[in-house]
Amino acid sequence: MEEIEMKKCPDEELSPISVLLDEVLEEIFVHLPGREQLNCRLVCHHWDNLLCDCSRLLQNTVQLSIDISSSEINLAEHELIPIIKANSALKVKRFTVDCDVFVGENPMSVETVIDFIREYNIGPMVEFFSFSVNEECNAAEILYKFLSIFTKLKKFKLNTCNIEPKAEYYIKFDEKWQTVTFPTIARVGIETWGVDDYQLWSPTLTTFLLTVLGRMPNIKCIYGFQGYNEEFYQRYAHLLEIDRLNIHDISNKIVFIKSLNLRKLHLHGDSDYVADEFWYRLNRYHPELKTLSLTYSTKGAPVPVHDYSKVTDLDLCHSFGEASEENLSGILIHFPSIKNLYLSGSITKECFFGHTRIELPKLREAKIFLEEDCKLTCDECIECYTKCLCNVEELNIDAVSMSLLKCISKNMKKLKKLSFSTTPDPKIFSEWPEMPSLEHLIFRYGLDSISIKDIQNLNRMCPKLDSLDFEDSVSIRK
Repeated sequence: MEEIEMKKCPDEELSPISVLLDEVLEEIFVHLPGREQLNCRLVCHHWDNLLCDCSRLLQNTVQLSIDISSSEINLAEHELIPIIKANSALKVKRFTVDCDVFVGENPMSVETVIDFIREYNIGPMVEFFSFSVNEECNAAEILYKFLSIFTKLKKFKLNTCNIEPKAEYYIKFDEKWQTVTFPTIARVGIETWGVDDYQLWSPTLTTFLLTVLGRMPNIKCIYGFQGYNEEFYQRYAHLLEIDRLNIHDISNKIVFIKSLNLRKLHLHGDSDYVADEFWYRLNRYHPELKTLSLTYSTKGAPVPVHDYSKVTDLDLCHSFGEASEENLSGILIHFPSIKNLYLSGSITKECFFGHTRIELPKLREAKIFLEEDCKLTCDECIECYTKCLCNVEELNIDAVSMSLLKCISKNMKKLKKLSFSTTPDPKIFSEWPEMPSLEHLIFRYGLDSISIKDIQNLNRMCPKLDSLDFEDSVSIRK
């Protein structure tokens, strides 16, 4: 850091200590990034005044936001106003408007907000604008006014419900929408409240979206939406960033659109919906897809037999009972590329995993939560089970037995973090096996007390142990 030269005063003009303190703060804070300067407001009550007085502060642009979500807001007394007035370096980058403030018993005037934006010259600063639709006002007219005043907008977020046909009485697009364009907007986010992935959009919502987006000629990306409309998907397929789909008829249609840009995808559904054609399309038409998360709840249904080589995150809910022929290894073998595994359900059959080792070389994190009455009793299954997890660095698991702990010690040499609930086995600490790579050990619940000798033994068996956490209250015995 460069040397700071403090201002000097003749002895006869000594400043009060508060002024000297301001000078010290100013010289220190001016060297901080803009965001850190603003964080100082949280710890220094005097900071706001200094922020206003010192024109050298906040020279680095930071994303401050103004949120108009309550009709009770007095814009003239907004906390940022004194700073905006005094410091031209401050830039308001984000602006949020909820149309609920323009309806109801004490509605705010749209013109009041527009005048506020003009008075403090906020319009040219804003780069991100979030707008929430209300069906009981002319959201199209209100949106037009805000988009027109934010002349350098880069990102636009539209929040809306599945607009009912009756809203057409309020929401109307006049002739202005036929000629205006908003060429600076490059990214558009759409959040559709109360619309599931499998629902079709209402005609009113479709018209609203297509009209608004049709006046933004330079969109590079559309993200964050739920639901489906064929015309929308066909028109904007090359711009859509889809990160979640349910497995059903609509998702089959979506995956068939070759021009979709699918790189990250989450699928959710039971095997009844998983068709060979779906996976064939997914693998053939979307070669750039890198991250595929699958929530798969079999509940006794046939085991998967498709090409799941693209799946990187697997959330599997399954019940392994004596009547079921399949075991865990018979399912996991179809997912050779998974990096994260979340397993839940129940195990009531003795051979739950199988006696054949399978390779999951990319698996790094596993979270396994089974029902309380589940007992892992087959030693061969436990052996193959832990060998399957040999590359895992973080393991979150339910109650463990000594036999399971010993297999973890023997087969999971890369394990750095282990979290589990304890068992009533009194030997669990005194006979804790060696875990040379373990750095973090977490006991979630089920432990009332632990002795100093037990802790010392844990440190001896885990030489790299950096933290020992108890999520419940635990007493320490001598």
